[in-house]
Amino acid sequence: MTTNFIYLVAGERNIKPGAVSDSGGLYANVGMTHNGRLPEDRFRDPDYKKKQSGGRWVLIKQWAVADMKDHSVHNFLKRHDDVRWDQSSHNTEEFLFIGDEGDGLKAIDIIERIMLEHLMPSFVKEMIDDNQTELIKERNKREQIENAEPWVILQETLTQQEEAYKTEYDKRLEALEHDNDIHLALKEAELRNTVDARLNEAMTEAKEMVELAQKEVKTANDTTNDLIRQRDQALAKSKSRTRLTVLAMTLSFACSLSLGTEAFSNMTSDKIALAEYQIEKSNQEVLACNDSKETLELNMYRLKRENSNLKQTLSEHQQKTMKVQSAKAKLHKQICLEASACEADRPTDSRNSFVCSVYKGTTRYKCQYTVEEGMPACGFNNHCEPNTTITLMNGNAYSLDMLGDMGFKIVKYEAYK
Repeated sequence: MTTNFIYLVAGERNIKPGAVSDSGGLYANVGMTHNGRLPEDRFRDPDYKKKQSGGRWVLIKQWAVADMKDHSVHNFLKRHDDVRWDQSSHNTEEFLFIGDEGDGLKAIDIIERIMLEHLMPSFVKEMIDDNQTELIKERNKREQIENAEPWVILQETLTQQEEAYKTEYDKRLEALEHDNDIHLALKEAELRNTVDARLNEAMTEAKEMVELAQKEVKTANDTTNDLIRQRDQALAKSKSRTRLTVLAMTLSFACSLSLGTEAFSNMTSDKIALAEYQIEKSNQEVLACNDSKETLELNMYRLKRENSNLKQTLSEHQQKTMKVQSAKAKLHKQICLEASACEADRPTDSRNSFVCSVYKGTTRYKCQYTVEEGMPACGFNNHCEPNTTITLMNGNAYSLDMLGDMGFKIVKYEAYK
């Protein structure tokens, strides 16, 4: 698309201090070229050669103004308090800008204010205000340099450079801290996963050990019950044998005369000793079984306590995991909120929302944005095609074919998983 140019030009002799002081300002032409033609080409036209009474033409500034005409600017210049125009002159583009020191700054200010306040659309006004602010700063800086001592200028320059370096340092430090936070969060997540895996293995092993101990305790209890039953049976048999022995002694008393008293006494002592040995052996086996049962019960208590400690440690790591996940989700949403542009991934079911990718370095974050109801976010087909670049600015979303005043207000930011 070609554009018209409105330009401010003055003769070389008219911008000299003597000429400015004599006329009270700057004599300059405000003209126009069509369809992208540069002002320098216009100065070679015959009519401009005739107007060259002030010497070589010096281009002070030019403005790309689309289809605006210089006649619109001329109409407002003729009514301006600080501008004079000779109605009898054949040069309809020449104006005297009262108070301009020959550098064209005041003339530029007057022309840009006319275009800003009366002729330009609203989106251009902000750009011109910014340019005007820069011009004022530059003028003040130049006046300060002209009036200041060299060492003062050097000191101010060093101070400005120091402030610029400090600002850049703070930005890079903040970016580095942000990258470190992400790196630490990833490391912590990796460590947490490793610890969780080891805790799960330890919990499984502890459960198996508890089950094994329970089986051993049950076996010990069964063994103890069997030994007690055997002991009772042995005692019953011993008592029965003792009664039989006494009966045998009574019955055999009559036979003692033929067998002899000493032989009968030795037989009885051997049977009693055998019964006592069997009873003592049974008691020792019961005591050994009881000791084994107590040892197994202590081991089972120890395993239960270790199992409880492992559960508590697992609970603590799960809480830390939730905190890390919450921080990552918050960071993800903050990146979606602060993004200035993103790349569309795919359309959504809703006609007023879209999913796109925001890149921080090489890291990709997927975000979902919802705009006002009934308004498509990308183009005129009611959805975003993949790889469409979307500009996010001042709370609005713009696609490449919708830049300008056709942005749509973002009403919801979401981190898309």
